[in-house]
Amino acid sequence: MRRSRSFKGSYILVFDTSTLIILMELDILDYLRKSIERSLIDIVIPNGVREELRRGGREINLPYTDVDINEKDLEGINDIPRSLGRGEFEAIATAYIWREHSNIIVVSDDKKARSTCERLNLNCFGTLGLLEFLKKNKVITKEEAISILNKIPETSLYIKRDLLNMTREKILHQ
Repeated sequence: MRRSRSFKGSYILVFDTSTLIILMELDILDYLRKSIERSLIDIVIPNGVREELRRGGREINLPYTDVDINEKDLEGINDIPRSLGRGEFEAIATAYIWREHSNIIVVSDDKKARSTCERLNLNCFGTLGLLEFLKKNKVITKEEAISILNKIPETSLYIKRDLLNMTREKILHQ
């Protein structure tokens, strides 16, 4: 993997597998496409994430930068737990390798992945943070954000009701 890349978007979002699956369940990938078209974001999908999606019979129908991580890329990186799933591990490793891009964000709902990002001083948010980001950057309306939040309990994402309510309040008052 090249250590440096050129991106058009203001932010670089590196996704793990489970978060992409949640976004597919919510049927909101078009909002990501809209963000790419506006040059707000670039999407990075590590090879491990692509493979996990394919094994589950899913394809990502978005423009993205694919990243192949090999053992040489991981030399000297001992701070990322190998116990993470492959998608989470490769998403964090990609962001860590490209950390000179101050606008790189790992998108993961996995608690262990998020705490690893925090420990490594990497920007990270999950599905709820992504919704706030899309609303703040006027990709989605307040009504669309609330509608999406209301659908989350029907997905495979487990989020405590109080966290959903807190996010709803933030979006309503943005």
